[in-house]
Amino acid sequence: MRKTFITYLAGVLACVSIISCTTTQVVTTIPPPPAPKVINLDLTASPTPNAYVNLDYGIRINLKDVRSAVNHNILLKHDGYVTTKPDVKVYPDVTSFVKESLRRYMRTMGFRLDSDISSDYMMSLSLQTFNVSWLDGIGWSAEVRIDVAVFDHDNRQVFPTVNVSGRSSSRGSGNDYVTASNVMNQAYANALADIDWDRIAYLLHRSSSPSSEKDKAVRGDGNTALEHLTVIFNVTAEQKGAMIYYEIVSSTPEVKSSARNYIDHTPFYGEQTFDIMGLTYNNAGNVSIRIICEKDGYYSQSHEHKISTMIDQKRIHDHFNLEKKDE
Repeated sequence: MRKTFITYLAGVLACVSIISCTTTQVVTTIPPPPAPKVINLDLTASPTPNAYVNLDYGIRINLKDVRSAVNHNILLKHDGYVTTKPDVKVYPDVTSFVKESLRRYMRTMGFRLDSDISSDYMMSLSLQTFNVSWLDGIGWSAEVRIDVAVFDHDNRQVFPTVNVSGRSSSRGSGNDYVTASNVMNQAYANALADIDWDRIAYLLHRSSSPSSEKDKAVRGDGNTALEHLTVIFNVTAEQKGAMIYYEIVSSTPEVKSSARNYIDHTPFYGEQTFDIMGLTYNNAGNVSIRIICEKDGYYSQSHEHKISTMIDQKRIHDHFNLEKKDE
């Protein structure tokens, strides 16, 4: 009986050993996480360095993001998804990126940003479109559209509102977000290149001739060609040592008439500049300078000169022969 039990136990252990040896271990493999769907924005444009140096005026940037709710998402379309679009992130956010990169782009070209609040021009930009799409059979394509306008320091629009745009496309799979990023960045670079930088830079030069700044008014900060125009005054009189004064006589509400101001005594030869508040090239025909000559024992005399004539001739020649008072 004992021998039979031992023989039975040995058989059971042999079966367990065989089952253990022949059982296949199942290993669970965890799939790798999907690649992140991210559009990485970068300024890839390379403008000409120092193309616009020695400008007389600085410029400020005012950017507004006016993209509609439909195209506010950077991924506009994706044919790989029938009912939904993938959740695509963008880094950094579009508005911050455009503001920062545009400043770097303009500084590289030589523009002076935020130079002087009293004379800086304002570059106003409205971001209309900043999207990338993937289309079956085409690949990735991107578009950027921006409305651009420029205003002078008197808030007058001197650069008409124009729409600049940039596009780019490239083959690539619907999950290739490296290509998507490259296409998006190239479209933005093309939009920046579409801006008429030459014309904007021209506005930031102070003209040497008031006739090219017909409506630009003198504000006393030296930012007009009128204020830098020198006129030669040559005032003489038969009576040497006569006192010379001037008055501003205006028939336009943009310029105020003034009381008399002392210049010098005869004979006088020198240069004078215009610092007449509100004066423009266009209203100069309604403003005169009255030259007054006086001396004790003589009657006062005066001559008037249209400022428009002074601007064209850049010279005043006045000669007085004062009449002596009866004693």
